[in-house]
Amino acid sequence: MAGLYSDLTDEELNDRITKFRDALEELALGGDVAKIQTDNRLMEVVRGDTGKAERILTQLRNERDLRANGGVLPGCALSMEFLR
Repeated sequence: MAGLYSDLTDEELNDRITKFRDALEELALGGDVAKIQTDNRLMEVVRGDTGKAERILTQLRNERDLRANGGVLPGCALSMEFLR
């Protein structure tokens, strides 16, 4: 199953995770506006309205976890059939 960000290289994915994490941390520590530059897009996140940035960060982390765990998110149950 291809993830939403499966077209990114590992380096690009980790860079994006860092940018979103740093922006949310900046807001948590008292900033009013954090700017996230990715590709040709600039996203401004304001304190009190971080939901979209948090969802994107979760999706990016899920993509990283999918790659690291062979396509299975950590904590997900695998269906198995036992034959006798």
